[in-house]
Amino acid sequence: MNTFPVAKAAWLLALLLSGCAHTIPFDNGAPEERAAVNERAKGQQATVTLRDGQRLQADALRIATDSTSWLEPEARQVRTVATGGIESISFPTGGRHAGEGFAIGFGSGAALGYVVGLSTYEGPDIVISSRGDSALAGALLFAGLGGLTGLLIGYGSEARDVFELTASTDSTALHFRD
Repeated sequence: MNTFPVAKAAWLLALLLSGCAHTIPFDNGAPEERAAVNERAKGQQATVTLRDGQRLQADALRIATDSTSWLEPEARQVRTVATGGIESISFPTGGRHAGEGFAIGFGSGAALGYVVGLSTYEGPDIVISSRGDSALAGALLFAGLGGLTGLLIGYGSEARDVFELTASTDSTALHFRD
């Protein structure tokens, strides 16, 4: 059996999945970048995840180089923690990921269906006359199923901007994960 189409489909699937998340460095030590994140926090509730795993809701979030403070929505009390003790801060963007979920599901399903169709071909019959037709049929079937599944999962997930806090030697840096 020719393994090139299988390797090509596996590479395509890996490429699709690796493009799902990306990070953009955010240097908390740079005043203009810190001001941009503080501006992003205005009028929105954030979720603060501490390094010990606690997830806390936050209103009126303010990040400084050494500490971060916010108003806890339920207790209406101000809470302050060391900025280095924060793992991530996330904000809802108000959107859904239905289109992105459909695209990822469709592409992943097509790649998987291609491999399945190619590897399960047993010879010509009334509907499928060649190995290529079998691969195409598998790609179309799995792409449809994957697209529908991705659409439903994407619609059910709330879009969020996540800033991940990572320690570096010269400063504390936040990374943006979409």
